[in-house]
Amino acid sequence: MYNDAVVRLTSGSINKVNDAVVGSGGTNIGPQIGAAVGQLGSGWYLDDSQLLFDSTMGTVFGGHFRYVRLRVGAAAVVVGQIVFWDTIANAADNLFQVTELESGSADTAMRAAGIVLNSGWTAGNYSVIQDLGPTKVKFRATLTAAGAAGSRVFAAAAGGADLGFADVIDSANPALFSDVSKMMGRYLGVADETPTNGGLKTVMVAMHNVRG
Repeated sequence: MYNDAVVRLTSGSINKVNDAVVGSGGTNIGPQIGAAVGQLGSGWYLDDSQLLFDSTMGTVFGGHFRYVRLRVGAAAVVVGQIVFWDTIANAADNLFQVTELESGSADTAMRAAGIVLNSGWTAGNYSVIQDLGPTKVKFRATLTAAGAAGSRVFAAAAGGADLGFADVIDSANPALFSDVSKMMGRYLGVADETPTNGGLKTVMVAMHNVRG
């Protein structure tokens, strides 16, 4: 079903994966660490015909997906939440670890890794995020500007109850270079559906922090 020989997902549904060990439900297989050495950090393009997802968790559309680890001690995440690369605090870049925290850089929310597909993802475990293609994204409780299909979508960088959620920004005022710079760093993609306050809406995600 999946177009990479390395991939082993313990759940048939891509949005239900929650592995305690890479490629495994919780035990090592043989002398190797995990069931699929080399799978951590791997990314795959899947179209709609290749996807199997659990509709009770949400809808998943074809695009690019990546297998990563959620940091130990992370707060609970929800479908549509943005997670960020956790390389600054953890130094070891090969961990392919993500965090729900936005504070990993001098300007917050600059290191978006992808969008959460599984709200049952346990801290310290491995799952799949989506970083390219149409994806359900969670918006902050009160948008900065009214959204519409085609609106540009950004990480809200609001923290608190809106941690890891998205926003729509608009203003009649001239933008400062510093504002434009932050917007470029926090850009997620273009809305397919009209964003709403607290809504879970489809966004054509195009992460600029996609890793090889």
